[in-house]
Amino acid sequence: MKTKLYNSKRKNSLVVFDLDHTLLRKNCSLSFGIYLFRKKVLSFYRMIRLSSLYLRFKLGLISLKSLHESTFQCFFYGLSVALVNEHATKFLSQQLEKLIYHPVFSKLLEAKNEGSYTAIFSSSPNFLVEKVALRLGVDRWSSTIYQKNEQGDFTHITQVMEGPQKAQALKLLLKELQIVKANVTAYTDSYLDLPLLYAVGNPVGVNPDRRLKAMCRQNQWPII
Repeated sequence: MKTKLYNSKRKNSLVVFDLDHTLLRKNCSLSFGIYLFRKKVLSFYRMIRLSSLYLRFKLGLISLKSLHESTFQCFFYGLSVALVNEHATKFLSQQLEKLIYHPVFSKLLEAKNEGSYTAIFSSSPNFLVEKVALRLGVDRWSSTIYQKNEQGDFTHITQVMEGPQKAQALKLLLKELQIVKANVTAYTDSYLDLPLLYAVGNPVGVNPDRRLKAMCRQNQWPII
């Protein structure tokens, strides 16, 4: 699990945010791909391929894991990590503010003002999630992990951060911070994160997909 702590002060509550379509209005990986295409780093063919993979995922034709593995092999394999990090930094400097979904971002600010621990658990790759977490002042982050070799090039994925992985990351975090389930709130848009939502005391749906909306209604979970 890739995780980072930025605030060591003892707190007794935790607020967890999904990233894509929750804390951000759009999928940041796809938005980054469009940015790379415009910068002529990503070819037209690969941009079409990336968009096609994402569409197939949204239609339920491929799994989240398959989406990441196919995207990685299509574009990131063998690419310089330093080059990607450079473009990711510029991308977020230019577009992060535009991508923020303010109804949920206000919940992040509220949590920070109240002294809660804050975390981002996202399936997006670590080179994006880490930078977003740092810019937003979030205490913790966990993500899909893209690994590199000694030459500094991407080689493989060691973890895809899906719902069960988010729930496991939460379990470890609560044990470390000695925070009880009842004092944990989680925000997400996807039914794929149900393992995470069942692991917290206060689940919240954010513009939920059809299946998550049904679960929110069934369990009387609030919706943003």
